[in-house]
Amino acid sequence: MTNSTASYSSGQQHMHMFGYNSDYGTLSNSYSSQGYGSYDHFTMSMFQGSDHYPYNWYSTVSPDGRMSMHSFHGSDHHQKYYRRINVIMKAGRRPRRQFNISNFYFTETGQGSRYGCKSSLDLSTNSYQYFGGSSHAPGSNNYGSGCYNQRTKTLVLYYATSNGASQGDFYIYRGTKDLMSEIECPKVEDFFDNCTISKQRSNDATNWGYSSLNYNVNLVMGDNDHVGVNIRQSSNNMYRSFDCTTTTMNNTSMSYYSTRNEGQTTSYGPEQGMHYRARMVLSWDTEWAGLYSPYYYYGCGATIYFCSTLDPRRMVHMQWSQSNQGGILTPSGRNGFKIFHGANTDGQPIQSWGCELGETSHDPTQNFNYYTNDQGYNDSIRSISNFSGTMSNSFASYTFQYPGYHYSTSYPRFANVSWWENKNGYVETSS
Repeated sequence: MTNSTASYSSGQQHMHMFGYNSDYGTLSNSYSSQGYGSYDHFTMSMFQGSDHYPYNWYSTVSPDGRMSMHSFHGSDHHQKYYRRINVIMKAGRRPRRQFNISNFYFTETGQGSRYGCKSSLDLSTNSYQYFGGSSHAPGSNNYGSGCYNQRTKTLVLYYATSNGASQGDFYIYRGTKDLMSEIECPKVEDFFDNCTISKQRSNDATNWGYSSLNYNVNLVMGDNDHVGVNIRQSSNNMYRSFDCTTTTMNNTSMSYYSTRNEGQTTSYGPEQGMHYRARMVLSWDTEWAGLYSPYYYYGCGATIYFCSTLDPRRMVHMQWSQSNQGGILTPSGRNGFKIFHGANTDGQPIQSWGCELGETSHDPTQNFNYYTNDQGYNDSIRSISNFSGTMSNSFASYTFQYPGYHYSTSYPRFANVSWWENKNGYVETSS
């Protein structure tokens, strides 16, 4: 989305919500003065991306390019992010259903609104309450998060042991039915009633489970039953990978692969509101996840952990230390990612950064190989150490020539397409 002159908020797209009130997302705004309550001003913020669900804060775009704007007068356009779990889908798809975790309750709600509960299950009752004599039932306090892996039909839920505790429990639900299938699981209890369940205690995890984090623990349920865990609190962005392969109850401390903590500029996080929680974006083949949050207060820059969804022990970091304007993180190609920067295009095309991961394996013992989009045809592949390596973040002005931008004063804005066609003829059937 481009505009003939950035100072005119409606511009070529004639966006009524911007024209109604010029304070809503002035397109030349560089995020220099807003407070965290002014989330509806951040038209080009890393917070505005749709993550792996087919939903954007500001707009919805159909596959043929038709765009509709959301209203800023209600809270619905950001409350969608509050409680939903992460989902590792089959290749070429986004989640078609939205599942949420809040206290004792695991629910499905409509994707078109934060309201409209379709089905609900209280995990503190009946056979869902106790595991191996433990008093730490799922949902025993307010702080929970989750991730479902459709490929393995496995769900992980994480709860702190109590309000403000630095320890937590992982509950692993190994299903025989696909939670994402409306045929196999028309209600959420259809999944939970057909599971084998194990509970495992995490070891001391600094700042995990504190009340300011609420539901902000960002989980990746790997195909190999290792769970990648990412948190963002204030100026810290942390990642660990826990071994949850056992099928028996385990109330002792768990082992983790390694710990990585990246210091950032103090930025807004869940302590300012749950719509500031860390997000997840999946590659089109869904074998790679980008766990990300902004680098700077107002949604500028990015701090990202790219990890394998096949083996979350496979991880590298990328940091974009940008403190004005913003961007959007989006999947690119089969197994790559790109960041589009909303900087002024006066004298340059739209700037972008990207990584292509087709030349790296999912083996955590090997170096991490990748290409970035500032490389020429004669540049060699880049290689960094797994887990401790950091990707190059050089932005390229001429990576692609995007149609529609004005090669003058223009601050582009981006919106993800809400859905796409099925890949490889993948159609859900009863079989």
